[in-house]
Amino acid sequence: MNVFSTQIEDPRHVQPLLDGLWGRLQQVSSIAEQINVSQLDAEDKTELDAISRITCGYAHFLLETSASIDSDDPLPLDTIAEFAQLINAHCDDSSTALTHVLNLQSGLSRPGAMRVH
Repeated sequence: MNVFSTQIEDPRHVQPLLDGLWGRLQQVSSIAEQINVSQLDAEDKTELDAISRITCGYAHFLLETSASIDSDDPLPLDTIAEFAQLINAHCDDSSTALTHVLNLQSGLSRPGAMRVH
């Protein structure tokens, strides 16, 4: 099962997809934890907070979806696939922005905006 897949045709593929997405959200959180928040300006702190809140929201969605897989009323596969696209896009954008900030803080990159959302 490809974690970047946008279609889910077999319910047995849902849990591996959710596990892969969970790993991607953990990577975003791991990058964010390395940022020295005291070096950020107010706008970048707001952006970091937004990334953190969205990441937590998606993590909650994954936990709820995982818990509902074997229930009598699981989420439709199309809904899960749509959220998978959103989560992947969030992880891509956030990882890029957060890595840029880390590179700035370590002197590996020149200044530029962190804005992703």
